[in-house]
Amino acid sequence: EDQVTLGRWLNRIHQPSRLLEAYSLPDAIALPPFLPEYVEALGQAQRWQDLQSAANQPLRVEPWLLESFRAIAAERLGQDVLAREHWRRSFEHAQRDPSRVQVVGDVALRFGSPETAIEAFNILANDNLHRTSGYRRLAKVYGEMRDTERLRLLMRQWSANAPEDPVPNDTYAYLSALLHRNLDDARARAIRLVERYPTRASYRSTLAFIELRRDEPKAALQLLQRAQTDPGVSPQSRLVHALVLNANAQTVRAREVVQGIRPEALFFPEELELLRKLASP
Repeated sequence: EDQVTLGRWLNRIHQPSRLLEAYSLPDAIALPPFLPEYVEALGQAQRWQDLQSAANQPLRVEPWLLESFRAIAAERLGQDVLAREHWRRSFEHAQRDPSRVQVVGDVALRFGSPETAIEAFNILANDNLHRTSGYRRLAKVYGEMRDTERLRLLMRQWSANAPEDPVPNDTYAYLSALLHRNLDDARARAIRLVERYPTRASYRSTLAFIELRRDEPKAALQLLQRAQTDPGVSPQSRLVHALVLNANAQTVRAREVVQGIRPEALFFPEELELLRKLASP
């Protein structure tokens, strides 16, 4: 039990080399509960050949988890056909059990296989009891991939299954404005959010962004007359504020607002492009 706790902690703080220096594969085999942590450490240390060699032994590890690590090792060694077969077996062994599928997805995402993670998290999203967990994990994957369109479509699906949840509704509306898509639908959602939460500056900012995209800069400016520009306001809201000011012939003020935005604080490439255009002479 002490080894398992230590191994889990070392992996959590990304110190796999310390675990691998202290324990050999025979040590891990002698302590089956410790084996998953040992295999995880091999992966974190990017010792793909050792990981493949270890995972191909008849280890006392859950088959769905072992197949996941076999797939990761094969991918990193350029054995794509073999990797796909191991992922297929992993899902087959998991038998759509949500707790197992979630771990398969988490492992895939952790080791750089986002499309496999998406497959796993879509299974969760289609399970009534685990839908929100699936949506959250899918949002994380699409965010890390900077896949704005797939994230927007996910938020539309999420909001359809949770119509009273303001977060997916607002995110869908904002991303629709960012991508200039489905503006009428986005505007209707944004109006409802502003009416329901009149003091939320972020929701008012989303609606202003949509009005701007609809070529209504004055309406957008009116919405933002009480907008804050202090550091507590999100970079996205500050960007929208600057865009609205610029569209209302307040270019100098707009550039003052964007000067406070660090490019790395923005999430999506479309936001960075808007920032670049605003900051250009």
